[in-house]
Amino acid sequence: MRTCFEQGKIREYWESDLELEKWFDPAFEDFINNEIVRKTSPKQKL
Repeated sequence: MRTCFEQGKIREYWESDLELEKWFDPAFEDFINNEIVRKTSPKQKL
């Protein structure tokens, strides 16, 4: 899952203004924010 955030567009979608609280359970949103997004960094483009 971390690889998807690192290498794909999922991170961009997640960090955009999608009104996540309407789509995801708050506990899931906290998990993604705390365990996935913070522990990954976007790949730098060459």
